[in-house]
Amino acid sequence: MRVLVKTLLAVALLLAALMLVFFGWLCVIANIGIAIGLISVLYFPLFTLSSPL
Repeated sequence: MRVLVKTLLAVALLLAALMLVFFGWLCVIANIGIAIGLISVLYFPLFTLSSPL
């Protein structure tokens, strides 16, 4: 019984760590996308104003 409980705890900890890493990467990717979107939105008027067309 004790071995089973220990293995279950180890698997649960491993899954929790994987979920944390996965959500961390999702947050990083989302933040990068938001930053790129904000920068493009901010710089788009500058490019249109500076371009001769």
